[in-house]
Amino acid sequence: MMFVQKTLKAIQLKISLRRLAKAKRRAVKLHEECCIRKKEDLKPGSYYQQFCSLSLWFLFGSMVNLFLYLVLIYHVETTLWTAIIICFFAGFVLCLVLPYSVAVRCTILLAAPGFFTSKGRSFLILYAFMLTLNQPVANFSNNIVVMTEAMTCGQEVAYNQTERLIAIALNPLSGIIGGIEDFVNTINRYSRMAQQAFLSMKKGIEELIASINNIFSWLGNIVNVCNERMLDPFRKCTRAFRLARINCVRTVLPEFVKLCNIVTFFKSICHLARIGEMLCSLTEVLKKLVLRTFAAPVSKAIQNLYDMFYFKIKIDYEYQVSMEQTKSYSQVKRDVLREVKEKLSMYFTKLEFIKFVTDLMLIIVFVKAYRYRIKYLSKDKFDNIYLSKNLYDIDYIKGMQSKETLLPLKRSEKQNYISSTSLRLTCQEKRKFCKGFVFFLITSSTILFHLFCDYGLFWILELVRKSFSMKVDVEELSHVQVHVSGNGPYADMYKSLISIFGPLATNDVKNLTLCLPNPTEPNYEVYKTIGMIMGLCLISVVFEGYGRRLRHIVCDEFYPVRAKERAVWLYSNLLVQRGSLEKFLRRKMRLDYRSSMDAKNISWKGKLAARCPPVRRLLEILGFEIKYCLGCSADGKISDRVNFKHCENESCKAVYCLDCYYDIHNTCTVCMKPIDYADLSDVSDERDSSECDAENFYQSDQNKKKLQAKVAMEQENIARNNRLQRRKSQTLLQKAYDLIRMEYKPLKERTRCNYRYR
Repeated sequence: MMFVQKTLKAIQLKISLRRLAKAKRRAVKLHEECCIRKKEDLKPGSYYQQFCSLSLWFLFGSMVNLFLYLVLIYHVETTLWTAIIICFFAGFVLCLVLPYSVAVRCTILLAAPGFFTSKGRSFLILYAFMLTLNQPVANFSNNIVVMTEAMTCGQEVAYNQTERLIAIALNPLSGIIGGIEDFVNTINRYSRMAQQAFLSMKKGIEELIASINNIFSWLGNIVNVCNERMLDPFRKCTRAFRLARINCVRTVLPEFVKLCNIVTFFKSICHLARIGEMLCSLTEVLKKLVLRTFAAPVSKAIQNLYDMFYFKIKIDYEYQVSMEQTKSYSQVKRDVLREVKEKLSMYFTKLEFIKFVTDLMLIIVFVKAYRYRIKYLSKDKFDNIYLSKNLYDIDYIKGMQSKETLLPLKRSEKQNYISSTSLRLTCQEKRKFCKGFVFFLITSSTILFHLFCDYGLFWILELVRKSFSMKVDVEELSHVQVHVSGNGPYADMYKSLISIFGPLATNDVKNLTLCLPNPTEPNYEVYKTIGMIMGLCLISVVFEGYGRRLRHIVCDEFYPVRAKERAVWLYSNLLVQRGSLEKFLRRKMRLDYRSSMDAKNISWKGKLAARCPPVRRLLEILGFEIKYCLGCSADGKISDRVNFKHCENESCKAVYCLDCYYDIHNTCTVCMKPIDYADLSDVSDERDSSECDAENFYQSDQNKKKLQAKVAMEQENIARNNRLQRRKSQTLLQKAYDLIRMEYKPLKERTRCNYRYR
């Protein structure tokens, strides 16, 4: 009788469950077909949405290509044709492939958060280094060359001045040699003038002597004439002396006119002609008397005058200056510039290398984005530490099914697993932040050092140029000077003589602008660009943890099915990791001993692999691969198709054990579609305990003990299922609505349909 009651109750439950399943299908059908607006315009595959999507992606690719062209031309400073060729191929990918390829879209969008990683930050820092070496360091090297040229020029000028000062110091007479030479030249000039005067005087005296000789000759003739004719000798004598004086005055200089008066002194001799014949006999006597008393003193006076004006200046001086120099200053200048350029050439070599590495790092950013997408699609564990909406939905469904839930997380789990929108950082993100900040400090200090050197050298050279851009006028010292007044040759001679002993110093104008440096001013626009890049690097360091989460969000948006699969794996893995291995083994042995059907079928290998990643890798190498049930996290072999059900829908990889498969009524919680289409029939998907009891009733009574244990177990299952069925009968419609809500948006936003169930 008891058996018949249970059978009838089971039939009633089967009918109610069948009715509820039909109501669920009817509700889904109404939701998909009924809407106030046209649903075709809002479907993801509509023409309008595709056109808008393609247009937006095309514009986005064009803007990225234009930005790439501007960077290549103005910052990287490549040639025009190189930039055109690069942008042509990049534009082909960005404008034509990007709108139609989901993989390319995802890769391009993953490259943007890639700049928050170390590789993207390395690209920005290398680009800042390239700008630093291209502008500030190049300007610094140019100013070094300018400073070197100024130093060599100043050394050459100092050498010339030093050589002149040493020559003056070692040769005291060398300063007055020029004055003495001028004085000697003046003396020679005036001596030549005096010589001409004396020659004129000599000529006059010679004429006078000739006149005297003529007189003596005449006297001799007078004697003869006097003796012969006794003509008028006095008149002739007077005329002769007068003519002689006139000739003397005409021939001698004006200063020596008085010497011509000597002729008048002898004019009285003409009176002797009056004496007659007696005086004519005295001519020889007078001749001898005149020669003895006049000719000798006159010649002596002339000789004394010659000795008076004869002088000879002789200066003997000797000095030696020894300044040995193996190279000229022009050669020294060339050698210094060559060494400076050799020292600075390594910076330009580094610049070429950094340009290559910068391009390589930019390529690596896109390669890392591509690898992230591949690993996201192929590996469940890769970067799977974020609690997404799918995981919360799974936990909600399991809570509705009265199964073990994951949330809330434990304190130790919160340190490694976090929500994508949380402001808190995980331990791994904190470690990366510390490493990135230290690397940023090192690189930024290096760049700031180069900028400081560039601006500091320019400031010093500019200060030197402004300070020494002047002419120095060195005034001579006050001194006492002798002035000679008067005109004439002797006055000029004394003036020349006194000028020798005048001050040697003269007004000297020192021009200090010949060797001043002319530095090149730094490019402050490049300074601003470098500052902006370093600011972006600092932002990348501070928000690295949040930027890296964007990659997970982007991939979740592009691959929602894969996001659900990863959420399933993360949910199962966290459940497996909970508890120590020792507790797990004791619990498993106790449950195996009691033969409980509710025990989780998790092997010790799976538990150990979940707790220890090296062990998991070792087991994978040895060929041990496991799969987890989405509902209870039970693990099993990959090839096990008997104890596990795989979702047969396309692009869905959900796995369920048999118990969970019956609990979810053949509806996948990932894709919200039937798991096994072969089981869709009028027969209810719910496995009732009465059916199991009926099957056991018609079996033979072999192994009575096992049958009794199984009956007891079924009784417990019946009691449990009764409680579950009462709960399910009240909340089944609500569960159906919740399942629909996970796939579609809330009904208040999408439709105004009102569902009525009978």
